[in-house]
Amino acid sequence: IKSDLARIAAIKTTEDVAILMGDPAFPGGSIIASGIIPDAKNSNAYVVMAAQSGLGLPDRDYYLRDDPALAATRDAYKKYLAGMLTLLGETNAEARAAAVFALETEIARAHWPVADKRNADKTYNPMTVKELVTFAPGFAWEAFFKAQGIDATRKIIVRENTAFPPLASLFAKTPVEVWRDYLRLHYVHNMAPYLPK
Repeated sequence: IKSDLARIAAIKTTEDVAILMGDPAFPGGSIIASGIIPDAKNSNAYVVMAAQSGLGLPDRDYYLRDDPALAATRDAYKKYLAGMLTLLGETNAEARAAAVFALETEIARAHWPVADKRNADKTYNPMTVKELVTFAPGFAWEAFFKAQGIDATRKIIVRENTAFPPLASLFAKTPVEVWRDYLRLHYVHNMAPYLPK
């Protein structure tokens, strides 16, 4: 994993973050999930889909709901994040893990509730990548989709559309060093089954 970790360490701008998030060969995290799926309104075609993403815990309730069991899960997750940074040899792991957890909590605030995500009409919002740039400024949409070979004029089905502007705004205002740690943690979490103790 050293070459991928070096790619993360080399990130200097939020556009660099978006490019790595969009790279299909990079098994790290992203605030946007995207892929090719059958078109829900035209079964003879495939479309590019973009959806809210970016959480380490299963859904927004794990971050936001006032519940003793979920609070215990949050505490365990924070320890897990700090432990992963420590295993990577990073310093100041607890504070950096806390910053990533705070970022994920803000991502969760922007996410739609699970019930709304099941609504087929609400989650079918076609727009081009260029329209998405105007609709949700702050995220490097063109760089993100270019990393996937998707042209800026291509139509995208945006699922949780009202989540995208706050996610893009959060993306722009979050320091690059926090995004680096976010990517490190999501990457190592995804690669953990293949790594030594």
